[in-house]
Amino acid sequence: PASGESALNAGLGEWVSVLDRLPNPDAEVLLYSARSKSIFINCLRHGVTGPYGENLLPDIPYWMPLPEAPNV
Repeated sequence: PASGESALNAGLGEWVSVLDRLPNPDAEVLLYSARSKSIFINCLRHGVTGPYGENLLPDIPYWMPLPEAPNV
């Protein structure tokens, strides 16, 4: 079985640069914020705003498709 970081990354795809390709606007994806150095889930159709309503989209250099849900 996987352990440590390999378990954390199991099933994850690769980060995609927004310069290469944008996700489907309706798809929920992982977004990386360069400003806050955080990762969150959102879809671009709803916009990407910070706690004060500021547009964070210019601060998103990478996104990643969500992994498949586990088989339970």
